[in-house]
Amino acid sequence: LFPSWVTPLLRDLYTKSSTAITLSLNDILQKEALYCAIGRCAIRLKDVLVFTDWLAGSLTQETLSTNPDASQSDTNARSGVSLIFGRHSIIKRRIAWLIGRWISEQCSSPNNPRIWDILVHLLKDRSPGSQTVVRLTAANAIRDCVDVGCQFLLQYHTDWMICHIDFEFSSEIFAPYLGDTINELVRLIDEADTSESKRRVANTLNAVLEQTKGLVSPYIAVAVSIVPKLCKFDD
Repeated sequence: LFPSWVTPLLRDLYTKSSTAITLSLNDILQKEALYCAIGRCAIRLKDVLVFTDWLAGSLTQETLSTNPDASQSDTNARSGVSLIFGRHSIIKRRIAWLIGRWISEQCSSPNNPRIWDILVHLLKDRSPGSQTVVRLTAANAIRDCVDVGCQFLLQYHTDWMICHIDFEFSSEIFAPYLGDTINELVRLIDEADTSESKRRVANTLNAVLEQTKGLVSPYIAVAVSIVPKLCKFDD
């Protein structure tokens, strides 16, 4: 059922969405639902969708897009409750989640600079209409990506060669993003208003420090500066 019906459906919807102009709230919610479905089916779709092209194309464009309408009101017809939201934040949050999901499911290598361009941008973005939930989701996705560490064996039956494909996180490729990541994670810990949110971001910071041991010395003072605040919050 999945290969014969679900895969073609998601592939066709993905192809249409990559060229569609997303303006209305309904369009945005439909695209967000599609990205969620693709992320949850990542293992089944990894050989169907070219993730690197998607990253370089529409995902990057949507990440960098600005919301000319910083917030928009929408009224729930049944309850009459007015909802205020940044429309573009809906998609940006889902993009961060999608990347974390795709990499954590080992469907693509974390060592693509496009991944870090997107996630670090979302972590830093505080433009009009941006929301903390996007930055928190980006922080979670960064942890998912830096924690990847395994190797796949692919056997090419044509010539019986065994090929090693390395999916282990590379600190050297991540190095240009390290300073911004540490600074923004520390800033986000300070901004988060619940202990659970602070703990999750702190876990990401710990994972980044652990995976980049030889590169973190210039940023240690920044990283440890948040410890007293975390202890005070827990108290």
